Amino acid sequence: MTREELIRETRTLMDYAVRGHTSLAATEMELESTVFTDPSAYHAETEALFRHYPLCVGPSCLLREPGEYFTFTDTGVPVVIVRGADRQVRAFLNQCSHRGAPVAVGRGRLKGNLFSCPYHAWTYALDGRLRGVPFQREGFPCLDRERLALRPVPVAEHAGLIFVLANPDGAFDVAEVEAGMGADLRPFGLDDHFLYDTARIPVRQNWKSLMEGYHEFYHFQALHPNTIATMSFNNVGHYRQFGRNHCLSAPKLNIAELASQPESEWQPRNYVSFVYYFFPATVFFVVEDHFQLWRVYPVDAQNSVVYQSLFLPRLPASPEEEARYRDFFNMITKVVIDEDYWLGQMIQQGLDSGIARRMILGRNEIGVQNMHAQIADVMGRSEVSGPYLRSRAET
Repeated sequence: MTREELIRETRTLMDYAVRGHTSLAATEMELESTVFTDPSAYHAETEALFRHYPLCVGPSCLLREPGEYFTFTDTGVPVVIVRGADRQVRAFLNQCSHRGAPVAVGRGRLKGNLFSCPYHAWTYALDGRLRGVPFQREGFPCLDRERLALRPVPVAEHAGLIFVLANPDGAFDVAEVEAGMGADLRPFGLDDHFLYDTARIPVRQNWKSLMEGYHEFYHFQALHPNTIATMSFNNVGHYRQFGRNHCLSAPKLNIAELASQPESEWQPRNYVSFVYYFFPATVFFVVEDHFQLWRVYPVDAQNSVVYQSLFLPRLPASPEEEARYRDFFNMITKVVIDEDYWLGQMIQQGLDSGIARRMILGRNEIGVQNMHAQIADVMGRSEVSGPYLRSRAET
């Protein structure tokens, strides 16, 4: 957001805080509980949404320099993403052309700007070309290096964001998928922040049920009375939609302080926070001087894995700063595990009972409604009743 847009959003949230208001959908929505439990629906959704739909895997600053790479296998397809010598981002199946071993593990920076298979030391350039084969003359006299390059996977870097399609035979329109939300988010540091750390958190909860908690502020007081509710209003937020994606902004409890300050002196990020949701399961949380990234992937119908990352405007410059950021990172991890995911696992116990019921989503749960409506739309199903939300939020 530009400063002017940020000031305008802050004015809106000041008004909402005074009125105790939140953005509202046109009506309530109902869901069948089977959207979380039907095995056939689960398998169809994970195939369509995580193998055949582009996923936002992070900001551009995840790969700051040539040779920096990032891997993931959570869609069932091993993928490696790398920034090339020409600074272009490319993605490949993370499989050596020889015997299929991964050519990179985790994330980091490649030595000599070469991928190197740990099995037999075949090497590949940043553009995927096969560069080296030990004992090629004796062992592989008929080898065609050009044919044995790493297989590309569709990837696009746009508006400070990296999107990947875990299907080497697919294609996508990144502008349609990003839908303009990247321009809104980009000024918060997508290009120049530093990844501090990432926690991998397994959660025994269906991925859609888990994702619901990121889309509303209605639960702050009940679930987080001693943590989030001590900083932010309950059930107060502004919703904006971008294609299948959306943004939710929220005022902090001290936002009224701005009323006595000239707007030219406002520092809005000290008083508001933002949740940016990229369909189907990526969330950016912007607060004060940093942002957090949350990527959710299904493991099976009852289990998910969450990757929680912290991005800072600069890396810690002293042991004292490192200790402070480590405490902060551990704190936010503990909050989601002890509060959000603790409750989520109990919700999953109810789903596991097999007792079917209808669930109601309130007008004030507009973000949750949008997520389910978009999933149903992509899947061509009608298990939700109520309006498809597109851009019909009432403010």
